[in-house]
Amino acid sequence: MGFLDKLFRKDRDINEWVQEAAGVAGSVLLDVRTREEYRQGHIPGSVNVPLSELAAVDETISAKDTPLYVYCLSGGRSARAAAQLSGMGYASVVNMGGIAGWKGNVVEGGNVSLKQHTKWPPRKGIGKNHPRKMAKRGEKRS
Repeated sequence: MGFLDKLFRKDRDINEWVQEAAGVAGSVLLDVRTREEYRQGHIPGSVNVPLSELAAVDETISAKDTPLYVYCLSGGRSARAAAQLSGMGYASVVNMGGIAGWKGNVVEGGNVSLKQHTKWPPRKGIGKNHPRKMAKRGEKRS
């Protein structure tokens, strides 16, 4: 598979990519939206590094073989970020596209930076829309 194919392929959606990332040791789910967008809702276990701050990512992730799975809202910023990260020498970068297609739970609030990121995949049950949390509130998932 060529460099551009890996950055721009659409053979999977974000849900499949997140599932793959969960099985890849040492992988990082990278949300390149703004901090405000991230606080409004993000994929559990993801790390927020806004596109405008991406150049500093190598200060925290020095290993260029770290598997990076990148997403944004619709896929435009993540495509730019994936290209930038590859240009910085990262060997395993996947543009997952946009969170708009995400069917799983989202976590609101927080501002997880790379320095705070410790473990992927996240604990099960995270997120206000997890079925157990909804059941405790007397809500049903539609």
